[in-house]
This record gives sequence, structure tokens and C-alpha cells, in this order.
Amino acid sequence: MKKFRHFKQVEQKEQKSKSGLYLSIFLAVIMIGGIGGIFLSNPGTTSDYSFGKYDFKNVNNYWVTTINKKDTSFYFLPQQVESLSISSTAFERIKNSQGVMIIFDPGHNSTKKLQALDVFRFEIANALVTSYNKQVAFGITTNSSAYTLPILNCNNSSFYVPIMLVDFENETAVSLINDCIIVSAIDESSLLSLMDNLKYRIYGVFE
Repeated sequence: MKKFRHFKQVEQKEQKSKSGLYLSIFLAVIMIGGIGGIFLSNPGTTSDYSFGKYDFKNVNNYWVTTINKKDTSFYFLPQQVESLSISSTAFERIKNSQGVMIIFDPGHNSTKKLQALDVFRFEIANALVTSYNKQVAFGITTNSSAYTLPILNCNNSSFYVPIMLVDFENETAVSLINDCIIVSAIDESSLLSLMDNLKYRIYGVFE
């Protein structure tokens, strides 16, 4: 429980910079709308698809389905992302946690990479809160004037409150190393495809 109390203390510290966080949320909402057409793989001209009991419609370049009586949007169809390399152990760690800390490297000199990272963390946080009522907080791996967030790394991870480190590497996968969940993608589109795979798992579309 010490780790969980530390997690809450980190959250309290982050609340001190609410104005910066709210600005980031606002920007992320804009970016989610702005980069959808760029990152979405070509779905073809057909607008209706189904996957199991879920029906999808293409609405403004997003794939929308009804989950728990609410419309939920994705960049990719389930068929497009279900074969991605996602460690089942890593996902079980997310499900069994008391909360998750999502951290990333703010030092990327690519605006598109930073936009994709912001979209990933806010979308995953929303899914975890909505489906599992998890506590979710954010952190960065290095100091940054652009993000007023605590500096953390995988050493801060624990079984009950794992760190989810999201970054760009030479592979696209989700793995578990010790207590740290590693989300790596080769580019922005790959990161959003991992995000959708995780969202489908969290929402129960992938059983």
C-alpha cells in the first residue's frame, strides 16, 4: 500500500498545475480531431463493418460503435489491429492494478509524435476510468518546460500501480518487463493502432 499512497501523492502534486493540464487536455481534444484523417489507415469505400456483436460505421474518418449504450470511436477496425503483439501478461497487469501511471519522453522534436503520445495517454486514461474505474495519472521521463508533470521511470513501477512507458522504438508491441508495461511503436500510426487494440481489450470487444 505504500506504493499506492505514493501514487496519490504524485497525483496531488500534479493537481497543483491544473491550468497546464487542462490546456494539454484541450489541445489533445483538438489534436484527436485534427490528426484522425492523417493516421487512419485506408478503410476503403464501404462504411459498415461488424466484429462479433459490434457494428461499426465510418463517421468523419472514425470507426464508431456502441459500447454500453454509448458511441465509442476508434481509428482502426478490430480486424486491422487484433493481430498486433500485445502481451497478455501486460494487459492482465493493467486490469488487476489499483491505478496506472502513463509516462512518456517529452523530448521528441516531432510535433506529430508528441501529438500521438498525447492522444494515446488521454484515450487510454478515459477507457480505463470508464470501464474499470482506475486511477490514472501522467508523468514524463525527462524535464520539460512544455509539460508540468512529475519525472518518473520504470523504477517507480509496482505490481499494484504499474508504470506504462510509451515511446517510439524499432518495434510495435506491448510487453511487460518486471513491473513496467512497455508500449513501443515505430511511428505515429503504429502507436494509435496499439492504442485501439488496448481500447478494444479494455472495452471488452476483444474477449
